[in-house]
Amino acid sequence: MLYDLREKTLNSLVFYFKRLKFKPRNSHINLYFSCGFHGKSGGPIAIASTANGLANIFSVNFKIHPGSFYCRLLSHTVRFTQELKLDNDLYFFDLSANIDELKKVKAAGKPTILTIHGLRTALHQLNTDHIDNMLAIADWVHFVGQVQQSSYQLPNEKFFIIPNSAQTVNKSQLTNNIGVVGNLDEPRKNAALSVEAGLSSNCDQIHLWSTSRQFSGDPRVIHHQWENNKEKIFNSFDVLVFLSQQETFGLVVAEALSAGIPCVLSSIEAFMPFKACPGVILIEDNQINDVTAAINRFLIEKESLKPLIQAFFNSHFSREIIEARWADKVAELTSLKK
Repeated sequence: MLYDLREKTLNSLVFYFKRLKFKPRNSHINLYFSCGFHGKSGGPIAIASTANGLANIFSVNFKIHPGSFYCRLLSHTVRFTQELKLDNDLYFFDLSANIDELKKVKAAGKPTILTIHGLRTALHQLNTDHIDNMLAIADWVHFVGQVQQSSYQLPNEKFFIIPNSAQTVNKSQLTNNIGVVGNLDEPRKNAALSVEAGLSSNCDQIHLWSTSRQFSGDPRVIHHQWENNKEKIFNSFDVLVFLSQQETFGLVVAEALSAGIPCVLSSIEAFMPFKACPGVILIEDNQINDVTAAINRFLIEKESLKPLIQAFFNSHFSREIIEARWADKVAELTSLKK
């Protein structure tokens, strides 16, 4: 309870500070974001990244309140607002947004995008009728990966896919370690298998970010709480092992690639966009011997693979690439509604 109060107090301070620092962008296209969920999770991080990227090109208004997790995620180039205005050119909503607000925007004839960052089967806290109504009212749905379309099964003209971007991580240290990154307390992250494979490999240490569980008493296994400093995380290891059983994109994978770190991944649909990278191996059916062999190979080849991995990241998932795709999409969708 005390932790939550501290979080909200810090968010509120950032809210007022960023309102003072706000630098308006002169643009002929104005965008508006409204989200129902403002807690700490991957969805807000991804949506804030999209809003920040768009704010480099367009005028972006984000409906937000003091205490929201978005306060710390959004750039000072995003205008904070606490009310709906109908003079914007394109409106973004998350799936948990207020449906009455979406209806008002639609009634005003404004184009709307529903940006979704999970799978339909995993949205347990949302009422099925609410989901169906939001999907029916919005003009278009934004997914970050094909796996979401496999879950939602929308008509082709209803959705488009633009993946998440990742800020480039500067890795400055070499080790002989592997790492597993994410909310590792979740069983779907499959961290226990990563630890088992790591202990069978030639690595010196296995760094687990972040977990409150004790996966092993072996001294090579280092357990960490979450760390906001990405460089600290990715400097602690040289090979990412991420055998998750369910993801929508894999932001941690994109971050690792930005740092030039090779990745040993589960062969799930969400990770297929990474398959063509020279420093990625996808593992079928949790084959632990294959995981161990891939770890050992990448520990040897990590330095020679680094420039190839970073080149792949720069051409597929860098902020510049994703911002350009969003700029084209916003221009396309706003022109359709004129």
